Amino acid sequence: MKNFIKKETRHQAKRQAMPKRKMIVIVAIVVVAMFIIGASFAAWQQRSSRNVDLAQNGSPQPVDSRDRQPEGAVEESIARAAQGDYSGAQQILEEEAVSASDEEAHDILLQQSANAYNEQEYKESLTYAERAIEKQETSRAYKLAGRSAEKLSQNNVAVEYYRKALDTLPQDSGTRDSSVRDLEDSIRRTE
Repeated sequence: MKNFIKKETRHQAKRQAMPKRKMIVIVAIVVVAMFIIGASFAAWQQRSSRNVDLAQNGSPQPVDSRDRQPEGAVEESIARAAQGDYSGAQQILEEEAVSASDEEAHDILLQQSANAYNEQEYKESLTYAERAIEKQETSRAYKLAGRSAEKLSQNNVAVEYYRKALDTLPQDSGTRDSSVRDLEDSIRRTE
């Protein structure tokens, strides 16, 4: 009788151990699959951001600045800035700004302002933002000028730019409400 009980107990233990083993195997498979998916996504992301002009001309080298469209120059500058190459990003934009229309120059100057801001060159950022405002008055330009002025402890100037950013916000913007709240918070913070 004791042998029968021992056999039955061992058999029950094996049945209980099987689901644990299966669970461990399933978890291991899921972890490996997640790792493979993450690695594939990272590789895809790195390839797609490596060079904006790659899809256009099939070569990983940047094209001559005279052949680049302004949108492409801004995108390439953003990609370089994202990789930490702020001076390269600024150089691309400087070359492009020479032949750009006022609207294109506005976008280029805004990107230069953002690059300088990210490099904590707030005076340079403010200068670029003010030049962008001269080309075209937009809430984005005023807001960036306000942020730069605030970092330079020029609170009165910052408040003035934030108020102008509020005045120039597009009425039909889907993010208008959140932009208004953000700008009003910035005004309260700097006053």
